Amino acid sequence: MFVLGIDIGTTNIKAGIYDSLGHEIVHASVFNGKIYQHFHGYFELDMENIWELTKSLICKLVRDFEYPQDIISIGVCGHGNGLYLLDEYCQPVHNGISSLDSRAQFMVERTSNPAEALLDKVYWHTPLAYIKWLKKYDLATYKKARWLLYSKDWINYKLTGVLATDTTNTASSGITRSNKKTIDEALFKTFDLIECYKMVPQILDPMDVLGSVSDELCLEMGLKKGTPVICGAHDVAACSLGAGGVYHGHLTSIIGTWSINYLVLNNNHGNLFAHILPDMSAIYFGDVNSGNCLDWYIELFCEKEKQTAIRQNRSVYEIIDEAVEYEPPTDIIFSPHLYPSVDSSSSSSGFIGIHNWHTKPQIIKSIYEGLAFSYYIQIKKIAKHADIPSIHLVGGGSGSKIWPQIFADITNKPVKVLSHGCTSCKGVALASLLGIKPKTSLKAFTSDIYDARTYYTNQTNHRFYLDKFSNLIEQE
Repeated sequence: MFVLGIDIGTTNIKAGIYDSLGHEIVHASVFNGKIYQHFHGYFELDMENIWELTKSLICKLVRDFEYPQDIISIGVCGHGNGLYLLDEYCQPVHNGISSLDSRAQFMVERTSNPAEALLDKVYWHTPLAYIKWLKKYDLATYKKARWLLYSKDWINYKLTGVLATDTTNTASSGITRSNKKTIDEALFKTFDLIECYKMVPQILDPMDVLGSVSDELCLEMGLKKGTPVICGAHDVAACSLGAGGVYHGHLTSIIGTWSINYLVLNNNHGNLFAHILPDMSAIYFGDVNSGNCLDWYIELFCEKEKQTAIRQNRSVYEIIDEAVEYEPPTDIIFSPHLYPSVDSSSSSSGFIGIHNWHTKPQIIKSIYEGLAFSYYIQIKKIAKHADIPSIHLVGGGSGSKIWPQIFADITNKPVKVLSHGCTSCKGVALASLLGIKPKTSLKAFTSDIYDARTYYTNQTNHRFYLDKFSNLIEQE
């Protein structure tokens, strides 16, 4: 038997098929379509196009798979937060707003007033901030809206015809109370959006079976009639599960569009973030500045490297890796805040300590170092909740030959890089297996952890980085 996992990312849509032991059989991905940036800071996606791309990806994956009738369940995860609105007829009323969209950054103010503490549950990239923006600046769209969804909920609806969301997404955006299925009406009221709390559809656990793929789609996709679909999860929670996050103290660090550190906790440590497994919880820190900082530099300053990659039919990231591979730790400090930080919309980026003798590879390596240090600061904040024996590094940036070692040198912890292709797809696929077969052994989630490449700390480099970033560490 096999399971299918799908991840609706902000950059790519990914899908993979896995056996019951968690081994990846096949995976594929596709760019998720045109990004609409009508104004500075906007980041919108065409919802119907996302669905068509997802449907085509599933069709291709299943068509090329030898045993399509043995796929027994499907799980979908997707980027959290953002805003995907439907009208009363369940049609999109607006492009999907990605969590990279910063238009609502001034709709949310952080507060130190205990009476206004509810406001600290909501950040500018969350649904309530975007709805508040629409209410103020696009009232026509606001009035049409009937249902508030997250990215994967839209795909689930198109697959099954059922509207629902899940606890990992609602907890992440702060719209549910601690038990994660009760909507926090007081929060909606604080935002002057009390009329909107009924826009949230039914809230299920991630492993609950939502429905089954429609007969028409099963025929089109080559799936067995009645293939069940679980409610699914936030892609961060799925990544953790796919990386073996089934025990207290497991840390997953994701180098993707966002920087994420996700720490699994026993339930008695408080439900700060929902876990896919019902008897676990988690805490996580995230920020919109991550691998996209390196992408920015490559786009503006690495035309030669891009052309080399085209000629050699290789990834530009491989070319960049090779350029910095033998560079020692640098004395340049890169501040990775190209995009508005979650905690400070006024934060900005920059290089400190550049001199005329510095080379391009040294500048690039300083970007690797600055980003790894930003993860280290996040890890220090969550380490008080559990002993963290090692870091499980996933996401596109984990494919680098250089970055994992820098992570190990800065954090002073072993860094493990898993061998399979899409961790989030694996996690949500196996969650679907648990959803229809609850007695499935959790060994399936850790089957390939032992194949991970492990990077150990170079203590000389660690001491150098502690000294280099000492002023910034003291500020934290």
